Formats: sequence, structure tokens, C-alpha cells
Amino acid sequence: MRKLCHNPNMNKYIALDCETSGISTRDFKPALLTVYIAVLDENFNTVDELELKTKPDDGIYHVTPKSLDVNKINLVEHDKVAITYKEAGTKLFDFIKKNYNGERLIPVGHGIAFDCRFLQDTIISAGSWERFISYRTLDTGVIGRFLCVCGVIPENTGGLESLMLALEIPIVNVFHDAKTDTLYTVQVLKELIKRNKGF
Repeated sequence: MRKLCHNPNMNKYIALDCETSGISTRDFKPALLTVYIAVLDENFNTVDELELKTKPDDGIYHVTPKSLDVNKINLVEHDKVAITYKEAGTKLFDFIKKNYNGERLIPVGHGIAFDCRFLQDTIISAGSWERFISYRTLDTGVIGRFLCVCGVIPENTGGLESLMLALEIPIVNVFHDAKTDTLYTVQVLKELIKRNKGF
């Protein structure tokens, strides 16, 4: 059995999830509150990770009460430990640069397009992101929808929790936490790959 190590040459994927203060609209720009990122090797095992609690540079949060009810983030306590978007952007850039092996990392997530776009709207420029991160993605939401169409899993399976239930993956922690959701998504992806390969 090969021993895993922090060798950038093994890095292939970057799994992530963001928790925000709401859903973006033309007139409402929510804040990025937390982001968890795991760099994965070719076997989808974590080789490095970064967790950030962030706040807008001007200190003004645009919030919907429903979002905080969902993610259970106490904004007062969060603000005490959160770092500014500018600081977070530097940490994120340094993190992905350190784990870059000359081939852009492929994002992994559930509804991953939203998370990638939100990071570029808040803490890292599109140019910096695209320098290290591929436009190709592995989205368990899209894969799950495809499997529903194929009749492989129940028709109403679309969310991360319902996918885990359909795949009989134990649910231990509460959803809508950036780290928990990211690690659950990787578990779902691994299980889908395992079943597709007939293991």
C-alpha cells in the first residue's frame, strides 16, 4: 500500500465548500463567511487543507436571517475571529500556489460552480484562480442528477444529504458547515466511483 505524502506532484483535485450570508441577487451581495478547501491526490485522499473564516474588508455584512438559520453561524462571534477578504485572498493564493504541480487542479464539490464563482467575487481574482484551477469540474450534484435520469438512484435525490442516504453513507455531523459538506462530498464521489467501477 502506497504511503500518502504531501507531494505536490500527486495533487489532482481541489474540493471546497463556502458558507455565505445569503444568495446573490442583482441587488443583494451576501458575504463570504467560511470556506474550507482540501487538496486531493489522484485517489481523492486529502493531502492538504485550508479553512478560513472571513469578513468583508469594510466590515459590513449583507445578511439574510434565513441563511444564518441554516448555517448556524453566530455573526457576532464570527466577526471576532474572521479575517478580511484581503487577508483571506493572500492565504488562499499562497495555498493553491503551494499545491500547484504544473497542471491545474480540478474543483470537486456539490454545486461547485457557485462556490468557485463566489470565491472569485470576494477574495481572489478570476485571473489568479484560473492560473491554478481548471475550468473542468467534478460536481456531485450534476452526477447525482444524471444518475436520477438513468434510474440508478431515486428521482428525488439531488441534495447532498439525499445522495448520502441513497448511497447508504453514514451521516455523523450536521450539514451546512463548509468542512463537513466538503468531506461528505468527497465521500459521495468516492462511493459513486467505487460503484461505477463495480468494486
